[in-house]
Amino acid sequence: MYALRSSVRHCRFFTTTRTITTSLTHFAAKPKLHEPENVSSTGTSGDDLELIVKRLVASRRLSDVETLIQSHKKDPKITEENYFSSLIRSYVNLFDEMPERYGFSPDEVSYGIFVKSLIHLRLLDKVFPVLDEIKEKNIEITTAFYATVLFDMYKKGMVAEAEKLWKEMVKNGCSHDVALYNVRAAHLMEPGEVSKLIDEMKAKGVKPDITTYNYLSTVYFKHDMAEDAYKIYQELEKHGCVPNHATFRHFISSLSNLKEFEWALEVFKDSVSSNAVSPTETLKILVLGLAESSKRKEAKEVIRMLRDKYGPDQVRPIWNEIEVKFGLN
Repeated sequence: MYALRSSVRHCRFFTTTRTITTSLTHFAAKPKLHEPENVSSTGTSGDDLELIVKRLVASRRLSDVETLIQSHKKDPKITEENYFSSLIRSYVNLFDEMPERYGFSPDEVSYGIFVKSLIHLRLLDKVFPVLDEIKEKNIEITTAFYATVLFDMYKKGMVAEAEKLWKEMVKNGCSHDVALYNVRAAHLMEPGEVSKLIDEMKAKGVKPDITTYNYLSTVYFKHDMAEDAYKIYQELEKHGCVPNHATFRHFISSLSNLKEFEWALEVFKDSVSSNAVSPTETLKILVLGLAESSKRKEAKEVIRMLRDKYGPDQVRPIWNEIEVKFGLN
């Protein structure tokens, strides 16, 4: 879902800004390190990976370790037992050696990679002691740090641990921003949690954004509570939020799937006015639903609006086929 991807963009902390162009294997074979290097090739053995990680750490290119881990998530070997775990362990096992062996202490970036690695390996008993160690060393734990770790915890289904970390974050006086709350909103499961989170955000002086409301409506849709979800859409303007492409796509698709075609049609009309028309596959669900539920006039209206918007030559053949099938032309 878009909302989820949007949240990640707000929260992501570990990124690499340099352009990296040569192969990992070539990098592992080099006696010296040079800039720039590629940390995203495939077909590398476990031993090579460990050597590469050691070289990256030795050159203090810690952000590239994260790039290496991310790039290998698409490696065909990822399905092999322990392959990805071995990749991450090569960093985890090296972590304690940094001060003595490489002459520098881990900073927030390196600790962040370390904690994310522990989460992936489900070494839960080690996560909070590491966070305590960060505090003892007076290393600032930023909101972005917490957001990234929380997202990984929720993604791994570690809800209890994520809630514990949230309480720890509050205790430490870390500021609450909307991106951080959106991480929580993305993983709400019960309708009652929606209003509770909104109330908490308002109490903290944090204004929900369109991403927040996209997430919250998802909870209602999951429980077939179309009316409650549609109410969120209707009140967006009152809350100072403007629907985006993801909002329109999400509501049209979800309302259509719940056979609330009239509401979906209203959202579609708004999307046309906002120049944010949803993809064909999303609108196809709406048009077919209208046509099959004896609302042929409304189905024809959707196709007409698309033609008016883009011109008859730009409308995809699928709409002509539907018109013929249901007698809409």
